[in-house]
Amino acid sequence: MKKHINFLTTIFLALLMQGLFMNVLVRAETAPASEPGVYHGFSMESYNGWERFSQYVPVRDGTLLAVDYFIPTLDGALASEPHPVVWTHHRYHRAGMQNGSLRTMVDGSPGLQRLLRHGYIVAVVDVRGGGASFGVRTSEFSHEETNDAYDITGWLANQAWSDGNIGMFGASYLGITQYLAASEAPPALKA
Repeated sequence: MKKHINFLTTIFLALLMQGLFMNVLVRAETAPASEPGVYHGFSMESYNGWERFSQYVPVRDGTLLAVDYFIPTLDGALASEPHPVVWTHHRYHRAGMQNGSLRTMVDGSPGLQRLLRHGYIVAVVDVRGGGASFGVRTSEFSHEETNDAYDITGWLANQAWSDGNIGMFGASYLGITQYLAASEAPPALKA
């Protein structure tokens, strides 16, 4: 009888240890992680599409800048609550025709599409004198372009569909525009 109880105790302890080990593994897999190619544990993919809006936005000197913004949708219905916004100041055209169809920056970026599915709004703005924006390009990374980044960040933060938290994205010229924006410290710019 004692041998039988020891055997059952051993089995029970082994199963308990296995359960604890599996619990640790599951927690490790669901722990929040954000690094290149890995993102989980922060927000769920709550949306399955997006809708594009396009308009001109005046900046402080009256120049009109072309802005595209993309709002997440779920089964065709626009997100009803405000969301954080990520945007870029684009030198090389925020959208254009390709093979007879409009092609936007979001169309060519699985990363931006993923952000939209996770509940971010994406915006792309042509710099002054570039793309469909008005104005004159006076130089690379001009003071006017820096002011424009400040103004656009504020405009994005004040839209009804924005929760006021603004980030930027981009590489090369589009990356340097982030430094220009940050140099003016717009209150809503978080990343």
